[in-house]
This record gives sequence, structure tokens and C-alpha cells, in this order.
Amino acid sequence: MEHLYQSVITVFGMLAVAVIGLLSTRWTVRQENERLHRQLERGSLLKQTQEWQERLRLSVSEILAAVDPQSRRDFDMDRVTFLIHSTQLLLDQSDEKQNSVNQALNELALQATGWGIERPSGQKILGLQDKLIRATAQVMFYPKTSKMPDSPA
Repeated sequence: MEHLYQSVITVFGMLAVAVIGLLSTRWTVRQENERLHRQLERGSLLKQTQEWQERLRLSVSEILAAVDPQSRRDFDMDRVTFLIHSTQLLLDQSDEKQNSVNQALNELALQATGWGIERPSGQKILGLQDKLIRATAQVMFYPKTSKMPDSPA
């Protein structure tokens, strides 16, 4: 009878070890899966941010070139309007820094297209271009990080 108790205790011990091993393995696999998911999400978000920054840089550069009083010969209002609207569609108006880019775009558009009250001087256009460049740099080089998932410890 004593051997039977020892056998039963051994079997239950082995079952307990198997269950603990199974639970431990499942927990480890789940943790690794979550870590991998966070890593992939951060990589995807980083790629999206880089692509957005490149699109914004190109769009703003085209606007600056199109309204530059030192280089333009034939002013194409339709092209400038298209570029400004395209750039505005890239911006998140609820973000303070991106909204400042939008405001700089609007000021430049009003003056460069002649929609403003008075015909601007070249110096004023250059000043508005500088304002747009500075606002865009704030958005591109100091991006919002609140959407970035937390890094694993």
C-alpha cells in the first residue's frame, strides 16, 4: 500500500510539473508575441512618419519654389493653389505645430497669390517663406511622439 501512495504522489507531482511547465510556456509565448507586436507597430509607425515627413518636405519645397520672387518668371496660380491644398491635406489641424504650418501656408498663399489686400513686396514674400520654413522644421524635426507605443523595459 505504501508503494501505491508513493506512485500516486509521483504521478500527481509529474502532472503538477507538466501543468506548471505548460502555463509557463504559454505565458512566455504570449509575452514574446506582445513584444514582437509592439516592435512591429513601432517600426510601421516610424516608416509612416518618415514617409509623411518626406511628402511634407517635398510639398513645402515646391510651394516655396513656386512663389519665390527671386526665381519665378510665370506665376501659375492654379499650381500654387493645388500645392497649398495638397500640403494642407497632409497636416493635422488639431496639432499645434502642424496648425502653425497651416497658418504660415495661408499667410503665404494670401500674399503670393494676390488674394491679400495689397500687392506684397518681394521682401514680404521672403519673410513669409522663412516663417513657413521655420514652422515646417518644427514639425519635421521635432515630431509628435505621443502616438508612439511605449518601449519595452
